[in-house]
Formats: sequence, C-alpha cells, structure tokens
Amino acid sequence: MSKRTFVCISLHHKKTRYKNFKEVRDLDTKDFYEKVLNFADSCVIVKTSTRFEIYADLPVHDYIDKILNLVPKKEMHDLFDIYKDKDAVYHLFSLTACIVSRVLGESSIPLRVEDSFKHAKEIGAANSTIELIFNAALKMYKRAKTETELFNNSELVSKAIEKLLDNVEELNGKTMLLWGSGRSGRNIAELIKRKYDVEMFVTNRIREISERIAERLNAKIINYEEVPDIIGDVDVLICASLASHKIVTEKRLKNVERYKHLYILDVSPFKNVDEALAKRDKIFLIDVREYVERNYEKMRGEVGKVRKIVEEEVNKMARKMQWKSLQ
Repeated sequence: MSKRTFVCISLHHKKTRYKNFKEVRDLDTKDFYEKVLNFADSCVIVKTSTRFEIYADLPVHDYIDKILNLVPKKEMHDLFDIYKDKDAVYHLFSLTACIVSRVLGESSIPLRVEDSFKHAKEIGAANSTIELIFNAALKMYKRAKTETELFNNSELVSKAIEKLLDNVEELNGKTMLLWGSGRSGRNIAELIKRKYDVEMFVTNRIREISERIAERLNAKIINYEEVPDIIGDVDVLICASLASHKIVTEKRLKNVERYKHLYILDVSPFKNVDEALAKRDKIFLIDVREYVERNYEKMRGEVGKVRKIVEEEVNKMARKMQWKSLQ
C-alpha cells in the first residue's frame, strides 16, 4: 500500500489583489468538489473572507498539481502555500485556534472549519483520515477555549452593552444590524437578543457565515450589497467586521436618509467605522475603543498558551499517523 499524504493547499488574500483572490474564493464549491473527487477520494474546502483552502488525503503526490489546475488562473498557482502531513495539521489546528491571523480569538474561522467539514461528510468527501484530523482540530479548539482566556471577551461585551444602554433609553422594539462576524459582536448581539425584544438583522460578505449567525440569533439576513437600502430603518448598528480598513463609511451611507437616530457600536479590532459619520445628523458613535484594545491586549498575552496546546495536539496526531513530531 502506497504512502498517503495529508495536504493543505492554501491561498491568502494578501498574496494578490483582493479582486483576484475573490475570483478564486468564489469558485463554485459543488463543481470544485466534483472535479477533485474525480481523482481523489477526500477533500474539504474551507472558505473565509481572507482564505481559500483545500484539505485532502492523497495517495499520489501529483494530485496536488491536479487540484491546483482546477483553479482557472494559472498565474495564481504559485501564490498557493502547500503544507504536508504534520505541517498541514499544524496549519489547520493553528487556524482553528484563531492564532494565525491578526484577528486573534475574534474570528469566525472555527465556525467555517466546522461547517466545511460537516458539508464534506454529507457529500461523502471526508475519508477516515480527514475525519480523524478535523475532529481533532475541533476538539483542540474546545480545549483552547476551556484552558485559556483567548476567547474570553466578557468585559468587552458587558461594557459595550452598558455603554449602549447609556445612550439608548429603551432597546425593546428596536431594530439592530450586526455587520460582520467578530466574536465580540456576535456575543453582544446574542446577549441583547436574549434579554430584549429586538428585531435583529445580520450581514457578512460570505453568505454561509450570515446563515450560521442568523440561525443562532434568530435573525434575518441582509445581503451585503443591500445594507445601504435598509440602514435607514436601523436603530443600532453593531460593527463586528474583521477587516483592516474602514467598512462603515460616510461614502457607503451617504445616500441613506435618516428619520430616526442611529447608534453605532464599533467593536471591530481595527476601527472599521469611519469617525466622520459622527458629523452626520442623527448618527451617534458609541466609544468603546478602550475596552476593545484592552481585550485585544489580553488576547495577545494568551497566544503562547494556545500555541502550546496546538503543538501538543499536533504531536498526538503525528504519533497516530507515524509522522515525525514537532520539535
């Protein structure tokens, strides 16, 4: 029996222009699975706002090139990173633990990993090796949540809601929009939804993420491009975007007619709300930046603990698969 290789074929948006990255990320998932499964017996496709990744357990090394050839733009092929065996597991575990991007602990990536794995199982694309590794990744994530403070944003959540209530006398009957998928924003929205009678909307660049969050919050989904059309009816906007640039901008909302107050709570890690909006009539920015930065500083201090858990779990997997352990 020939030796098999567990691989991760990964494209990060920073490797090219976002337009080019988006063309790859938005490739039809069903069609891509069908083409890969014509020559391989396993595959998990993970798509996020910044990554397009293919995980597979392959019997032949040349299959990596076959998978890359399914990406239409050949000039993009050299931009993919290739991880194999324990390095692929280390990448997957680190990704799932939210320590490989600037957005420490805030990411929705664990949800994407779980949903992508679940979908692969449903269509018969996950063999026993894929199941073993992805189940271990999700178990490792739960361990990191339990044993470290990386994912504990309770102070930020409570202070943000406190600040919101200082500005909005009554939340019952209000309309709220959760813009983005950051953990703090999701937790704030979930707590508000649990305690108050609010109508909740969610939006995200990736439809599947919106669907997952909407299900959890019992909320309605707004297509990302349609946000300006409904923002005039929103009372509270929670910005939980994970972008490195401004998302909620004066330009994007310039044609929105306000007939009531809009309160904007920005809990994004990188200040995704344009401060110029505060000059607009009936728009109020609620300042919680002190708590966002304090929370992020705390998360940075937890990365070493999480990385140690990742390494321990990767070494366990390496022993099972008879790979060389991490040094």
